[in-house]
Amino acid sequence: MITIGICDDEKYIADILKTKIQICFNEYGIQTEILVFLSGKELLDCSQKLDLLFLDIDMSEIDGIEAGKCFRNKNKDCKIAMITVRSDRMKEAFSLEAYRFIVKPFEDDEIREAIDSFMRRRIGYRKILLYEGRRAVEIYQYQIMYIQTYDSYTEFIVESRILRSEKSLKELETELDGRLFFRINKKYIVNFRNINFYENGMISIAEEKMKVARRRIHEFEKSYREFDLKYR
Repeated sequence: MITIGICDDEKYIADILKTKIQICFNEYGIQTEILVFLSGKELLDCSQKLDLLFLDIDMSEIDGIEAGKCFRNKNKDCKIAMITVRSDRMKEAFSLEAYRFIVKPFEDDEIREAIDSFMRRRIGYRKILLYEGRRAVEIYQYQIMYIQTYDSYTEFIVESRILRSEKSLKELETELDGRLFFRINKKYIVNFRNINFYENGMISIAEEKMKVARRRIHEFEKSYREFDLKYR
């Protein structure tokens, strides 16, 4: 299930866009929930986590740029496509890390291209079975910050939680999404999305510092650049 938001203060425009988006996702055979917000306030009041947001720049009361900045603080992973009739405001939207700009009136090909791009960037959404104490839990792979191995188990740092598995890093390399994860040495697998800093073989994720094995630096840097270009 993919949850999509449309925020536009003109209801008939939002309804047109909703129909076009639904048609595109039907072609993918993917189940969606599409929520329509008729103001920036309605968007910010929503407690549901969105995967994709189509956000109009020019709205009354709270405009799309202001609403988008507040929304981004609540949801850092949601992909945002900006809707506009004014090309002069596109630069403002870069601060929201918008991945697409869609111009009114909507062209079917432009909507389809935006959704195709979203689907190509949607990585790490396979689930993995882990354990919290003795309790089995399923999480999405993208939630994993990094993984470290010990003698008989592996430890998964998942946001503020620590989960475990008895699988080795070698087994996990085949199970995890290789576009998102990389084994940097004998002890660690890292999630590219959570790297705060990288320089000369040293990685920082949250408060943890890790070193890329010398023989893996070239391959790591190549994979990290590819992630940054295609999926960031």
